[in-house]
Amino acid sequence: MMKRLRTSKRCVLLILVFLSLTAISFGQSPGTPIITGRNLTFQGHNGSLTCTSVGGKPAPTVKWYRNITMIDDTMDTTTVPNITRNTYSYTADISYHLAVFECRVENGVLESYLSATIFLHVYKEPDQPTLTATSPTVTSGTKHNWTCISTGGNPQPKMTMRIGNSQFSTGIEQTSEQQSDNTLTVTVVLSWAPTIAYNGLTLYCDVKHKETRGEDVQTASLQLIVIGSIPVVTVSQSTYSGTTGQSVTLQCFLTVTIPQSSYSVLIGQQLTLPCTVTGTPTQTNVFWMKVVNGVQTNVVINGNSRYTGGTTATPSLTITNAQSSDEGTYVCHATNIVGTSNSQNTFLDVIGGVPNVTIGGSSFQVQVVGTGQSRQQIYVDVIGNPPEISIQFNSYSVLLGQTVTLVCTISANPSAISVRWYKVINGVQTSLSTTAGKYNMPTVSSPNLIINSAAQSDTGYYVCTATNIVGTGASSQTYLTVTGNLPAVTVTLSNYNTNIGGTVILGCTVDATPAATNVYWQRIVNNQQQNIDTTSSNSQYSGSTVSNPSLVITNAQSLDEGNYICYATNSIGTGNSQQTYLNVLGNVIGSIPTVIIGSDYYPVNYGNTATIECNVVATPTETSISWQKIQNSIPSTVVISGRYQGGTGQSSQTYLDVQGAAPSVQVLSNYYSVVIGLSVTLQCIVTSNPAHTNVTWNKIENGQQTNIGSNNRYSGGSTNTTSLTISNAVDSDEGYYICTAVNAVGEAIPVVTIVQSQYNVNVGSSVTMVCTVSANPVHTSVYWQKDVNGVATNINLSQTSKYSGSTTTSPSLTVLNAVIADQGYYTCNAQNSVGTGTSSQTFLGVLGSVPVANYVCKVINSIGTGISSPTFLDVLGNIPVITTPTSAYTVIIGGSVTITCTVTANPQHTSVYWQYISSSSSSNVNIGGRAYGTSRVSASSAGGVEQAQLFDCVPSVSLTRTSFTGNYGDTITLGCTVSANPSATSVYWQKVSGSTTSTVDVSNSRYTGSSVSTPSLTINNLNSNDAGNYICLAANSVGTGQSIQGPLTVIGDVPVVTVRQSAYSSNIGNTITLAEGTGTSNNVYLTVTGDAPTSIAISPSPISVNEDQTITANCTVQGSPTITYTWFKGNSTTQFSDGYILQIPSSKRTDAGTYQCRASNTYGNANATVSVEVKYIPDVTITQPSQGIRGQAVTIQCSYVSHPTATNLIWSKGNQGITVDGNKYVGGSLSNPDLTITNLGASDRASYKCSVVNSLGQGDSSSVTLSVDLSGK
Repeated sequence: MMKRLRTSKRCVLLILVFLSLTAISFGQSPGTPIITGRNLTFQGHNGSLTCTSVGGKPAPTVKWYRNITMIDDTMDTTTVPNITRNTYSYTADISYHLAVFECRVENGVLESYLSATIFLHVYKEPDQPTLTATSPTVTSGTKHNWTCISTGGNPQPKMTMRIGNSQFSTGIEQTSEQQSDNTLTVTVVLSWAPTIAYNGLTLYCDVKHKETRGEDVQTASLQLIVIGSIPVVTVSQSTYSGTTGQSVTLQCFLTVTIPQSSYSVLIGQQLTLPCTVTGTPTQTNVFWMKVVNGVQTNVVINGNSRYTGGTTATPSLTITNAQSSDEGTYVCHATNIVGTSNSQNTFLDVIGGVPNVTIGGSSFQVQVVGTGQSRQQIYVDVIGNPPEISIQFNSYSVLLGQTVTLVCTISANPSAISVRWYKVINGVQTSLSTTAGKYNMPTVSSPNLIINSAAQSDTGYYVCTATNIVGTGASSQTYLTVTGNLPAVTVTLSNYNTNIGGTVILGCTVDATPAATNVYWQRIVNNQQQNIDTTSSNSQYSGSTVSNPSLVITNAQSLDEGNYICYATNSIGTGNSQQTYLNVLGNVIGSIPTVIIGSDYYPVNYGNTATIECNVVATPTETSISWQKIQNSIPSTVVISGRYQGGTGQSSQTYLDVQGAAPSVQVLSNYYSVVIGLSVTLQCIVTSNPAHTNVTWNKIENGQQTNIGSNNRYSGGSTNTTSLTISNAVDSDEGYYICTAVNAVGEAIPVVTIVQSQYNVNVGSSVTMVCTVSANPVHTSVYWQKDVNGVATNINLSQTSKYSGSTTTSPSLTVLNAVIADQGYYTCNAQNSVGTGTSSQTFLGVLGSVPVANYVCKVINSIGTGISSPTFLDVLGNIPVITTPTSAYTVIIGGSVTITCTVTANPQHTSVYWQYISSSSSSNVNIGGRAYGTSRVSASSAGGVEQAQLFDCVPSVSLTRTSFTGNYGDTITLGCTVSANPSATSVYWQKVSGSTTSTVDVSNSRYTGSSVSTPSLTINNLNSNDAGNYICLAANSVGTGQSIQGPLTVIGDVPVVTVRQSAYSSNIGNTITLAEGTGTSNNVYLTVTGDAPTSIAISPSPISVNEDQTITANCTVQGSPTITYTWFKGNSTTQFSDGYILQIPSSKRTDAGTYQCRASNTYGNANATVSVEVKYIPDVTITQPSQGIRGQAVTIQCSYVSHPTATNLIWSKGNQGITVDGNKYVGGSLSNPDLTITNLGASDRASYKCSVVNSLGQGDSSSVTLSVDLSGK
């Protein structure tokens, strides 16, 4: 027995455990407060915030604070046990914008209160914008600024500038300034240079604030006054006549007219084509153009001696010595700073000359073909003119996309040889494009112009021209109008109501040119447009035809409710109406079910059954029931099968609290010892809710967890007795043990443990790093990772020549043929269906080096490793050879002596030093001191000259023991003796740890001694860091002597601390406990995770509903951890609602405006807005008039509010409408709704009613009765 109690083997049991701490208190802390309520509101709107806390013993207080001031400490009355609430009500003001409200919950159990906060968004409608200009009058072509300012709004509105429907995209500069009252002043400046064409048009500034006004914009306007005009160019006549050889003057007038279409001049004579130009500003240039081959070509006046004029002072064109080449069509042009204008065409006919002919009779008819003179005079009748051309109609009209023929008739003698058409563009006749298929180009035989697929760009003036050998003739202009557009489709009302099972007609009118060829309807379902099938024989839909575009719905059901759109198609395209909403009511035949949950809170223990009570009242009887579970603010449908049993109207939410967790398992110690043959109990405490159903003990053998099984020496390890008792302990019982408990929750990620924190291996050898895995459910994979530059990198187990193991049955990792690169930190990982467990790190140290032989260079990048060819290292040389010529030297006391030393070294020696040997110990000689080197050395004897003895020397230092041993926490003295002549002047100690030598700092209170009088070193309160080799050193005037190294061994160590995991993660702002106690564990890595919300969006957007409909908006966002959704309305900073869905049932007109969704978590927040438009029929109010007097007048006052804008106002007398004629009845219009009745008589005594119509329907006032006193006039 005594033999078995050998000290070389530890007879102990090591237990691997999880550290589980349980807080014990006599009260119960309340639940974390939860804030609900809208955090988006509008100026002047009422709102509320509700703070709820679950549990707490005693019941907590719930109070509201703004900043640090308490604003509400009144608790709500609730019938639900363990629920405490406080609802704070407020009226939103712009000062509440971004104000933070805090809810505090406490009951005295915790050290401090629990808190939750919410901030409000308050939206405010902007003031009416203002639009101003730098100058009321603008000069054409000069840049000016227009400034539009919007004030008093929040958030910032969208501002645009436009003329008509044309919006400016350039020249716009916008600035925004935050005011002290949280509103924004937004300024938009338009910098623009208008032309004269914009004179009289209106510039608009539109302010769109979707958050408070929806699509209803605020508008400011300013009429443009642009001065300046293009020149007016006039040729007074189209034809002038003159006598051969004389001059003719063409008169100019101040209008642009051509009284004649042509001029004529004899060849060789002079002719002036008159041109008069008037305009403001004055013309800066005048030029003439001639039509050559259908194209206008500049007439070059400078450099042509036959042409004069064509200047700003003399715009008329004078042609001298007229030639036949001068014949043609001319146009006069003038330009000023505004632009260029032109006259009408005028044709110059050059005539004259005698033909070169042979006379064959007394009279001939001949065409002029040349010049010359016969021998005798003969009368020649010259006939022929340029072609005369007419167009059948002054104007033509064609539908968009159709074909039109412009008819041209030509009368020509001689016959026309070519025909051309021109379009007048900006006053200039421009040849038509020869684009294939667009025009059927005219010919002499078919001069008509055919235009195919007419487009809007084809609209304009056209001219037909024809040319013969005499010249070119042109028609007057004809104008082509291209008509037609997409169908204009209008729904009669924007809202319709019908009862379930009823019939409703959704009115639709179509105005189409060309006529519509098809009509169809679509309904919007889940933001998708679906066609309505009216052709099926069993369809409940009819209508939707060209002749009857309205949609008839029979036997209406709740599924028919929604938005509808009417479409119509013609040959141009498809047009569509605005949306109209069908509201299917249940107040006559039925209604949606009313659903009530019995309680808003249900607790249940884990693994037990919970029944959530649901009561349904429905007429007609419900046809289906479904449940939804809301987790992280996201609803998901509960599939009624398996664990769910039981059950579409929608109830309020109820909360199901599932209580319980996996067992908490704790061993009272992580180290046990027992003497062989005795008994020991490994104590295991299990805390479990629900109760644990199984307890097992495993022992780690060869890195694997093995169930201890049945052994008559083992007892316990059951649900009732969780601790394990081992009787009659034997050697094989030594090892690591794990206690495991399982309940209904029971499953967890694997627990992975590496047995040692460090392994060592020699280069070229193999090592196994032992890993154990405990997993429930069973782990399905094991893998190892190595830390490479701070990155956990998977071990490539496919390298079978390098690694083995790392499997579910053998999780340990064996590294074969170790190299230096294998050194580093490793972790073992195991994965099951719950997740992945990771061990703490272990360090693999690779010892040794490669032999001196062949070397290769390896370089690694992200792709792989490059290896050089081998090279051989030949190490040359030897250690230095040192010789002295004699073994002894003699010196007289007081004299000097030189001890000769010869050194032979390859490579060259780098240092030389001497040592003094005394009593078999050696110490370095202090070269440069008095005793050695070139200094004098004293020697002494009893008298005379004797053999020299060195008298002065460095101290002789020795330790009292060759090694020292001390227990952890004790005090130990390291003995040191010093013999010195001259006397020692200082003593100090050094500690050697590995290759590092450091001086012991005796100023530390743990150290004493280390002085000349007490050279020994005393160390108090030993710890493991004190272990190492110690050297005692003493110095005198000769030098320093030192002892040999004396190792100090410290027995014992600090507690072994193990953290459960090698890595933890937590969200920012949370509290996490990694380990508790004293001592140092392995490294553990803490990851702090979380992302601020991003990619926020609201759908649908924008939202338009009719009054009493439900407003629904969905807010989506990405982020982690859990997102909290808060809604604000307008500029309010008070919460309007919470949750990712905003739903406002039975909407009212006051619900219109902008709503903001704020998504928040511990890292930040993100905002998105949506505009909501609430439409309603006009709300009309009438005032009871005073009694009227016969013959006099009385006014009945009427006022109304309407959105959308009212389109008509009607007064009724009795059941008959009143025609407001301005005589008997005055007023009664949208701008002046009051009705004045003049010349009162007996017939005016009646009841009167005021009615106002908008696109949704008609709103009627109450009736008032007018009485007339007939005794008057």
